[in-house]
Amino acid sequence: MKKTQDFIKIRSFLAQNVEEIMESINVRRKTKLNDTDDLFDTDENFNSQKNKLNWKNFSVPKSKFQILSDEKNSLGLYVSGNPLDEYKKILDWATNVSYADNLHLVLIEKIKKIFTKSGGMMLALEITTPNEQLEGLVFPKSALKFSAILLEKEVFWILGKITRKEKKDDEIVDDNEIKEYDQLPKLIIEQAAVFEEGPFSILSEAKISLTEKRKEMLIAVDWKSLKEGPQKFGSELPTKNEQIKKVDSHALRIPRSISPLSLSKIKSYLHKEQKDDYIGLLIEVETSNGWRKSKAKAWVTPGDLIKVNNLVSPS
Repeated sequence: MKKTQDFIKIRSFLAQNVEEIMESINVRRKTKLNDTDDLFDTDENFNSQKNKLNWKNFSVPKSKFQILSDEKNSLGLYVSGNPLDEYKKILDWATNVSYADNLHLVLIEKIKKIFTKSGGMMLALEITTPNEQLEGLVFPKSALKFSAILLEKEVFWILGKITRKEKKDDEIVDDNEIKEYDQLPKLIIEQAAVFEEGPFSILSEAKISLTEKRKEMLIAVDWKSLKEGPQKFGSELPTKNEQIKKVDSHALRIPRSISPLSLSKIKSYLHKEQKDDYIGLLIEVETSNGWRKSKAKAWVTPGDLIKVNNLVSPS
């Protein structure tokens, strides 16, 4: 925490004094040019000029997000880190609560309108996520709707699929080579909401099923406060997340020794859709290489969970 505060304090001071710093550099340059023939020249002339500059020593520190955004605006890239670093835990928590693997948190850098041959409009976005840079795409059927919502330099919740181009052997480049814009992974945007609204609205619009407990948790968060200070995200939300897992999630391990008949019965108790009273199953299957998590999502009623446990571990 202290390192973050020091970073914010130092970078805020630099940001507030950019013009003074540039003036200081100009004074140094001019002083040296004017006094090159003076054998007794020292840095005293420069120092005397420097001391006359109007340094702002009591600037109000900005957030880390704002500082890094200013850095990108000035230099064209992020030098000191990712502006969404402090949002990673928030995204992980929201993803775990919603069960939505296609939920993303993005900072929109630039928005470009593209017109198709048929006259339709698309949106191409430069996007930063907590982990990487992407190209965002909005197809014509949704472009008009999202053009009124999406803004540059703002953080959004996005529902969408990421597609990655597989490179051929002759296309592999050095790791240090900068990728071209059209080579970036693409995020196909299906739903979007500003960070302050939280992700529940787009999850609901996409008809993603959630239990009442999970709905309440997503709605109860003060997203506006977290936007102002993502570092405020403390242990209370992960703790609630763990409570959710204990209440409506259950780890189910299916051993290799289970009979085909028992496995068939277990499948008959599982549901693909989530309802308020259902319990989510975190399924692991035993293989020759150890236990492997199942990607399939399943839910079961409390009564059927007892039957499933008996089939997996008969008494």
